[in-house]
Amino acid sequence: MGFSNRPLVAMLVLSVAVTLASSMAMGDILYLKNGKKAEGTVVSRDDTKVIFQSNGGTLRVPMSQIDRLDTAQAAAAEQPGILDDAQRLEKGGRAAEAYAAYESLKNNISLSTTTRQQAADRMAAVLDDAVAKTKERYSADLDSGNITVRLDQMEHEKADRRLSRFEDLVLRVVEGDLRIRLASQEIDKGNATGALSELEKVENLGISCPGFNVAMGSVLLEMGLPARATPYLAKAVEEDSDDCFAASQQIIALSKAGRYEEAVSCWEKRPAAFDASEFRNDAAEAAGKALRTQGLANLKENRTIAASNLYTKGLDLSPPRLDVYQEAEKFYTQLGDAETAAKMNKMCSALESRLTMSGPTARAGAAVSASTAAGGGGAKKAMTRMQSASRPGGAGAGGRSTSQASGGGGGSGRKIIKKPGGG
Repeated sequence: MGFSNRPLVAMLVLSVAVTLASSMAMGDILYLKNGKKAEGTVVSRDDTKVIFQSNGGTLRVPMSQIDRLDTAQAAAAEQPGILDDAQRLEKGGRAAEAYAAYESLKNNISLSTTTRQQAADRMAAVLDDAVAKTKERYSADLDSGNITVRLDQMEHEKADRRLSRFEDLVLRVVEGDLRIRLASQEIDKGNATGALSELEKVENLGISCPGFNVAMGSVLLEMGLPARATPYLAKAVEEDSDDCFAASQQIIALSKAGRYEEAVSCWEKRPAAFDASEFRNDAAEAAGKALRTQGLANLKENRTIAASNLYTKGLDLSPPRLDVYQEAEKFYTQLGDAETAAKMNKMCSALESRLTMSGPTARAGAAVSASTAAGGGGAKKAMTRMQSASRPGGAGAGGRSTSQASGGGGGSGRKIIKKPGGG
């Protein structure tokens, strides 16, 4: 009988299986920039790609598509004091080098999430400190209100000497703050177009300013361009879902843009603190308008039950105003609900009687109220909040500081038409 190696082969197969199982049990997680993730184990990696083994097979993933890579060995593999070199540069006053060192750690997908977040936080602190020191140099001009003078001087400074990437970033953040101040001044003058022009320049700086999206959306909304406002306001709510002001402006913009279902959906998803906030009434009016409009549309299509439910919900949210009750009387008459139509008629009569007794001033005020959509003055509120947020350490709409500015390149390249011309 010949020698049989079957037991040896079986042992080798079992050994490989155990090795693979323990490797898979390490629980590496690959997070992609499109929001998807894969669980398995890292087979190999280099500067351009990661080869990843998962239950679905072997994946070859370009580094450009990877958001982060959490490996079970990452925390253990990190050397103690991995941030020390960057911290020494920071303490030594070498801000640009410290920022670059922290940035390198933040972008290293092999490091643990905790370490990368610590590096990102220190990046923010280094940038905030540099911005604050730069503003101190310009304080005399800023205190005297000579913002345009300072902006001109900054342009000359950029042209006259070659700036490092960090110096350029600091100046862009400072310029963003100055232009936000100019935009606020334009809003105070009632010049929404001028404010929008300054905010477009901020957008093209390629930095992230706290409160920028809600300010841009609010200015566009005040200019009568709700359709162009909605993307900015959606981003603002995404950045901070608890920001009652941003949520209010989004509901108003969607309603004015004729996107009634979305306006109602946002109203139903409003933040927990919303109903106790000062922004509730304007948003309620916009949501009420959206619901009433949906009710009217359903009535035209003879969907009477849906029409009644939607319109009644909208009426409950709407202000006690003459034009609202006049519309409601007509709606319930067409619906065939004579009792409710009669109630609306009585409300109209009562309001008209009060207006007559109050004189022409009250009647004029009622006419303005009836013709003016909700949300007026939102741009001024947004700019005030943004100005506060743009200062290092200042809390913005999302409770974040100017440290969120990125070191990215130029602006979005988008152009916004400044002339009001329909939503």
